[in-house]
Amino acid sequence: MIKIMMMIKIMMMIKIMMMIKIMMMIKIMMIIKIMMIIIKIIIMMMMMM
Repeated sequence: MIKIMMMIKIMMMIKIMMMIKIMMMIKIMMIIKIMMIIIKIIIMMMMMM
């Protein structure tokens, strides 16, 4: 009984860790996208000059 509880706890922890990892990946992707847009705008500005 205790073993099963431990297994469930561990599974929950792994699930939470995975969720956090996915969230971090999404955040990083968003930041990269924003950076790319900013760089594009800067390049456009430079071209205009």
